[in-house]
Amino acid sequence: FKREYRSTDLLLVDDVQFLAGKEKIQEEFFNTFNAITRENHQIVLTSDKLPKEIPGLEMRLVTRFGQGYSANITKPDLPTRVAILRNKSDQENLNIPNDVIDEIAAAVDTN
Repeated sequence: FKREYRSTDLLLVDDVQFLAGKEKIQEEFFNTFNAITRENHQIVLTSDKLPKEIPGLEMRLVTRFGQGYSANITKPDLPTRVAILRNKSDQENLNIPNDVIDEIAAAVDTN
């Protein structure tokens, strides 16, 4: 584990909030984080909260995570969802009627 993840050029971690309260995992992740950044490689983290808002996340991780860029990504509005579906159907050469795309876009508003 250590060798594989600490030598990567880019580490993507989804839902980093699930590290909260897990001391041993946070210890390993802290060391992995340091090893990757020491080599000037990149880490991308996602979470449903800002690092400082995650209860049970060690302060040293909050500090490390705070050294990077934080972006709030909101769900797309209806016109954007329609455009995404149309674009995807075009890419896949699917002939989906506009009313079907509109109905799907209206019904699904999550990722």
